[in-house]
Amino acid sequence: FDNYWDALKNPDIDHPPFLAVMKDLFDRGIDKFAIGITMCRAKGVKPWLSFRMNDVHSASNDKAFTSFGYWKEHPELWLKPSTSSTTKSVAWWTRAFDYRNEQVQARMLAYIEEALERYSPDGIELDWMRFECHVPFKRVNGVNKACEDGVEALNRFMRRAKDVVRKAEKKCGHQITISVRVDSDPESALNHGTDYRTWARERLVDFIVPCNFFDTVDFDLPYAKWKSELKTINPDVTVIPGADCNVKF
Repeated sequence: FDNYWDALKNPDIDHPPFLAVMKDLFDRGIDKFAIGITMCRAKGVKPWLSFRMNDVHSASNDKAFTSFGYWKEHPELWLKPSTSSTTKSVAWWTRAFDYRNEQVQARMLAYIEEALERYSPDGIELDWMRFECHVPFKRVNGVNKACEDGVEALNRFMRRAKDVVRKAEKKCGHQITISVRVDSDPESALNHGTDYRTWARERLVDFIVPCNFFDTVDFDLPYAKWKSELKTINPDVTVIPGADCNVKF
């Protein structure tokens, strides 16, 4: 993936102070992830890596340090392909990558494979909530649902991700568990294309973290419903309720 600090080379891009800090650490050969993993293991804590599957922060801001590089160079891979990179009237989520594209899947799989080889973590999280717009939707009985080929595309990706993890396990000699973060409500999770039923049935995941999106914690998260359904599909899959909260004072 593009390094965030590459934005420092472009005078037209906003430069938050931490970009210079990140570059300084890199130039000095300091890998904060490697350090954190080493410290975790020294304390008996199993280190994990989390991957945002479709991070489109500031997708409508052409000056944002996240809005450049590969993403900006390939608008044809967006959910709504565009030849314009300055259309701010378009909903931000339409500029997320469309996982039906082989190029999108291959790039993310290569990223995960590289991280597994470099850090050899004990587990990975595939965060489908950042952001939960990975395939096109269609209106069905007043409800937006992921298109059928989109659902199958995400299932195909999960199978390939499992294969990547299996290969990494053989190289590192220890188990690497897989967790997915999906919408807090089972029906909504399915509507967004994250077919957790297939993932559990095919043993593609070890943990499922149902979680709210961004600002408001879901205090009515149907944990019992999740646990009951997955017990009948695959009792080896563990459900861990999530609570994403972005509170600014």
